[in-house]
Amino acid sequence: MNATTVAVDLAKSVFQLAAAHASPGLDVKLLPAQYIHAYVKRNRTDAAYAAALLEAARASDILPVRVR
Repeated sequence: MNATTVAVDLAKSVFQLAAAHASPGLDVKLLPAQYIHAYVKRNRTDAAYAAALLEAARASDILPVRVR
């Protein structure tokens, strides 16, 4: 599986992954949590947030958080 976008939602005891298929590459972005809520389409579960992260990563209007 070649994925260019992989979204990871971390919780206390589990984590959820969502991936988009395309050519391989690695570009890590930390997205601000307050903007992800607009992309949640169904119940507030870890899987729903992982899918929302994937959609938000594709949006050009969300700037990633700078890592210090």
